[in-house]
Amino acid sequence: MAANAGSNFLKSLLMPTEQYLSGVFTRDKALRQEAIDTLSGLYTYFTDSMKLAHKAFKAESGILEGAGSVGKMETNGAQITYDNIKAMMLDGKPRGTQLTTIQELIASSAGVLGPYLRLPSRILVSTDEFFKQLNFRASLSASLRREAMEGGLKDAQRIDAYVKEQMNLATTGWGTVRNEEALKPYLEYARQATWTQDLGEHTYAGGFQRYANDHPLMRVVVPFIKTPANILRDFVAHTPVIGQMSKQYRAALAAGGEQAALARAKMATGSLMWAGAVCLAISGSITGSPPKDPKQRKALEATGWQAHSIKIGDSYYSYRRYDPAGMVLGLAADLAVAGQHLTEARYSELTASAILALANNVTSRTYMQDVAEVVNFITDEEAKPELFMRNQATTLIPFSAATRYARQYMTGEDDPMREVRGIMDAILNTVPGFHDDLPAKRNWITGEPVDYRLIPRDKHDPVLDEMNRMAQAVNGPPAYTLHGVDLTAGQYSRLTELHGTVTIQGKTLHEALGELFDSPQYDIERMTLADPPSDKDQSPRALMIKRVINAYRREAQDQLIDEEPKLAQSIRQNDYQRQMTKRGQMTRANQQELLAALVDDM
Repeated sequence: MAANAGSNFLKSLLMPTEQYLSGVFTRDKALRQEAIDTLSGLYTYFTDSMKLAHKAFKAESGILEGAGSVGKMETNGAQITYDNIKAMMLDGKPRGTQLTTIQELIASSAGVLGPYLRLPSRILVSTDEFFKQLNFRASLSASLRREAMEGGLKDAQRIDAYVKEQMNLATTGWGTVRNEEALKPYLEYARQATWTQDLGEHTYAGGFQRYANDHPLMRVVVPFIKTPANILRDFVAHTPVIGQMSKQYRAALAAGGEQAALARAKMATGSLMWAGAVCLAISGSITGSPPKDPKQRKALEATGWQAHSIKIGDSYYSYRRYDPAGMVLGLAADLAVAGQHLTEARYSELTASAILALANNVTSRTYMQDVAEVVNFITDEEAKPELFMRNQATTLIPFSAATRYARQYMTGEDDPMREVRGIMDAILNTVPGFHDDLPAKRNWITGEPVDYRLIPRDKHDPVLDEMNRMAQAVNGPPAYTLHGVDLTAGQYSRLTELHGTVTIQGKTLHEALGELFDSPQYDIERMTLADPPSDKDQSPRALMIKRVINAYRREAQDQLIDEEPKLAQSIRQNDYQRQMTKRGQMTRANQQELLAALVDDM
């Protein structure tokens, strides 16, 4: 909700700025003044727009474009109502049938709870209504002011009176436009400010939206189509070269006048955004997509690093949801990383890197995550159905996103992340009050709980930094199985805790690695021994790290087995079964008999 409001606010400021630039390009003083008046109108009509947003919140629908309009929601979500539940219960019953006492109680309860369950959608609708009303009124009043001055009015009071009179004629007391066709340019301006303009009948996005509307199950995966498509279009309109090749840009140039000037203004502001993003990326002040390899990603995040963020000092501030500027920053960061690995002989890979960076940034957007997960599940042979179902199940829980945000913002270090192994664990981790029973997720190098951080900070830990540098070549976190036996969430949490807290010769794993990295033979500064470009996992440094990790991993595993008698029994059974099967002494017929005999011997 905050990201939606923030993005709309930035867009509301950007649009009159681009309008002013178009006035500069055309040397049109009146157009420049209209842009200034539009900016001024954002302040003038702030209070009125807030009141109308409150009306939209209570009505659960948009106001400016008439009752039933829902902005970004695309479909009206008011399904849990007394009338709807009553109709569902009476479906197929004879006419005149009345609800039973229990049915009446259920329907009435649904009518009371419905508005609270719909709070997220109601807030989204009212936020969109606020910015639509604000931008509609600001742009219309600026145009009326320009019209008054061009009509010969010079006195400020007479101009203000004219604007006020025409504004009152434009909308009803409820806040709805009186003549939608006559006010279409200003309605379109308001839609552009919230990325809710129509997609068009003859576009791929418009066709997909119609298909989703005809197949309601598609809405489970893609609840939003209009806004993401418009954000992508906005991104293209502000991207040099790509935007200049688009149909919209060429059509605007062909139309000439203010349309051409506005298209050039968008390209100019986009070029400034791209220039700033590239400078930030080269300086390392912004981060892009995380590594695809889970082991490398965890090693990088353990240092305090956060994907799609601006780094200010030691803190990481996420920009991921602030599109389209966030997409510009993300692409610039990904391309900067890709450029570091390109040699003169590999510049042919630049196009592939750019396409991959674009795909990573599109699929990382919040509104594209469900689509990305479905596509990945279908195309990836190693994708796990349970993981996919787990992620989908948590999205169906009301206020799940708000709960996660509250845990990050309000609890921080006092409420660590939790080990989640199944669908039920994922659901419990989302429902407030139930996640406390789940074991804490821990850093396997230090044994410390992994806490929530709304704003992560660089830990400046030399050991974690070096482990991140060598992540591709050395051991990662322990496996979720031990001697072929699946570990429970609690057992795995304890194993990672032991991994970082057991001592060998009085030193923990973190201390032992720190001592190794400080040693002359390791040469952490790479003064005499460079990392090989290939076979890095067989380099002297990697072998030294592996020896240390393996020693502590065996010690942690042995201690866990000592602490967990049932786990020890399962491991002995599994080892015995594997040995007997290998020797040919165990078959399907005698498997249970041999295992029972083993248990008796224990």
